[in-house]
Amino acid sequence: MQAAGIEPEPAFFDESSRALLFATNNPAISIIRVRAFDVATFVAHGAAHIGIVGSDVIDEFDYSELYAPVERDGVGTFAWPFGAHC
Repeated sequence: MQAAGIEPEPAFFDESSRALLFATNNPAISIIRVRAFDVATFVAHGAAHIGIVGSDVIDEFDYSELYAPVERDGVGTFAWPFGAHC
């Protein structure tokens, strides 16, 4: 996110925070912090436009609203599920 110029509010980094929604330095972008297995559901149902999870999470769900994951070599395998609501 930092490379893209997106800076979350300090509370985002507080592991004891129970908040789900965090502001960023860009008023058009908010961040939702949820458990990995909730990411696909949030994206599929339009509560989030993009999510970053492991490909194992995507494999667990059969949501037609999710587009194919993007694989990234050299970093480990993860996926960006894009929702049909974007």
